[in-house]
Amino acid sequence: MINIQYMIRPLFYKEWMKTRWFLLLTFIVLVGVSSYAMMVFQHAVSRKGMEHLLIMMLMRKATLVHLVKYLPIGVGLGMAIVQFVPEMHKKCLKLTLHLPFVISKSIGVMLAWGTLMLTLCFASSFLIIFGTLYGPLPSELLAQSISTLYPWYAAGFFAYFMTSATVLEPTWGWRIGYVLITALGLRIFLLSDQPFAYTHFTWEMIGLIILASTLSWQSVHRFKVGHQD
Repeated sequence: MINIQYMIRPLFYKEWMKTRWFLLLTFIVLVGVSSYAMMVFQHAVSRKGMEHLLIMMLMRKATLVHLVKYLPIGVGLGMAIVQFVPEMHKKCLKLTLHLPFVISKSIGVMLAWGTLMLTLCFASSFLIIFGTLYGPLPSELLAQSISTLYPWYAAGFFAYFMTSATVLEPTWGWRIGYVLITALGLRIFLLSDQPFAYTHFTWEMIGLIILASTLSWQSVHRFKVGHQD
C-alpha cells in the first residue's frame, strides 16, 4: 500500500520549484499595487480632506480599489501557465501517468497547490486594503469599497482553473471551447464595478469556480485515453 503522504510531498516540492519565482514576483506586484492604491487614497485625504472624499463616495458610489481590478485575473492566468505548460511541453504529464499514484490525485495536488498560493497572494492584497481603509472609513463606506474586491479575486480563481484545463487539454476543439467559456465567464465576473453589484450572485460565482475546477480532470482523462490532435 502506497503511503499517500510520501507521494504528496514530492509533488508539492515540484510545484514549489516550478512556481517559486513567479510567486515572488506576484507577491511583489500585488502588494505593490495594493499599497500604491492606498497611498493614492491617503494622498487624496491629505489634499482635500476626509469629508470631501466621503461625500464623493456617497454621491458617486466611488470605490478606492479600482487599480487592483485586473491583477487577480493576470495572476490566475500566469499561475496556470507556470504550473502546467512545462507539464505538457516537456512531456512530464506522461511520466506522471506512470507514477504509482492515481493521476486524479496528482492533478488534485497540483490544483490544490495553485489554489493555496492564489489564496495567500490575494489575501495579502486584501489585508493591505482592508487594514488601510478600516480606520478612516465608516463601516458602510468600507463595505462599499470591499464589496467590489471579491468578484475580482473570484475571477482570478476562475481564470486559473479554466487556463489549467485549457493547457492540459490535448484536443483543439475542447481548447477553443474552454477559451470561449473563459472569456464569457470573466465577462460575468467583471460585468459591473458598482458596489454590492454581486451581493446576490455570490453562490453562483462559487458554483462557476467549482465547475471550472473539475474540468482539468476531464482534460487529463482525454489525454490519458489518447485523444490528441
